[in-house]
Amino acid sequence: MGILSLIATTLIVGPEPTEAPLDQLVARWNSECQGEILSAPCYGLNAQIEAGLYDLLRKITLNRQPIDREVLRAAAESNLPALAKLGVSLLGEPKSQEDADALLYAVDHPVLAVRYIAARNLGNVKNPQWLTMQPWWSGWTLAPSANGPAESLLPDPQPMPIQFGIKGFDGLTYRYFGSNQQIAMFTTTEPAETVLKRFGADRRVLSSIDAMVLQMDALQPEMDAAQKEMEVAGEANDTARLDAAMKKFEALSKKMGNVSQSATNPDAKTVILTEDKATKRATATVQIQRDSKLNRTVLVFWREGGWRA
Repeated sequence: MGILSLIATTLIVGPEPTEAPLDQLVARWNSECQGEILSAPCYGLNAQIEAGLYDLLRKITLNRQPIDREVLRAAAESNLPALAKLGVSLLGEPKSQEDADALLYAVDHPVLAVRYIAARNLGNVKNPQWLTMQPWWSGWTLAPSANGPAESLLPDPQPMPIQFGIKGFDGLTYRYFGSNQQIAMFTTTEPAETVLKRFGADRRVLSSIDAMVLQMDALQPEMDAAQKEMEVAGEANDTARLDAAMKKFEALSKKMGNVSQSATNPDAKTVILTEDKATKRATATVQIQRDSKLNRTVLVFWREGGWRA
C-alpha cells in the first residue's frame, strides 16, 4: 500500500482534521512525484509526509480511536523508523497473510527496533515464512544499549562487497535480519556454484567445516594460553587479572570467523578472502551455501575486527 493511500485512509479514521501543511505536502506529492524514479526533493517530501503521518497516528492512538489494519500495515513498511516501529507495534500478531507480508517486510528493516518487534510478532504465531528466515536471525546481537533492541531507532549501516575486497553484482541483496557487527549477510537467486566461481577464482576454497577446523587449529595455542591465564588468575583470586584474561579470550573467540551455519550444512563452502600469511589464519571470508527453504543462495561475509571497523 502506498504512502498516499495510507494518508488518505488515516484522514478518514482520524479523530481530528488534518492540519493544512500535511494536506499541502500530499498535494505536492500528487502533482510532482508520480514518476518511476523519485527525485531528491521527492524523497525529502516523502520524509516530511511520513513525519506528519507519525504525529497523526500517535494522536489517534492516544485517543484510543480504531485504526484500520491496512493503515498499520503501510506504517510498518515505512522508511521512517518511528512510524515503522509504531506500525509493527500496533499491528501485533498477524491476523491475515497481508499482515504477515507487512511484518516479513519489516523484519528486514534497517532499524533494529522495527525488525525485532516484527520478528517477535511473527514468532508468536510460528509463521512458516518467518521460520525459514529464523536460522539466520541475528536477534539481540546488534543491541546498542542495556535497554535491549526494541529501544534502538538508529538505522544500521549497509556494507558494500568492496569492503571485503570483492565486487558486487546485480541481484546481490543485503539482509539486515541476518547481519551483525561481525558478519554481513547477502542473498541472491544465482546458484551457489555460479556465485562460488565469481569469488573463488585465485583464492583458497574450503568446505566450511574444514575452514572452521583450520581456524580453530591456528588459534588453539593462543586460546590455550588465555585459558591457562584465566585459571591462574582465578586461583590467585586476582579479579583484575581475571577480567583482562577473559577479555583476551573473548577477543580471540571473535577471530574464529563465521561458524554459525557450518555444522548444519555440510555443502557450505568458505572462500578465504584474506589471511595472516604467517599462521594461515583467515582474516576475512565469505561463506556460500544454498538455502532451499529460502530458495536463495546465502553469502555471509566475515572480517576480523568486524566489517564496520
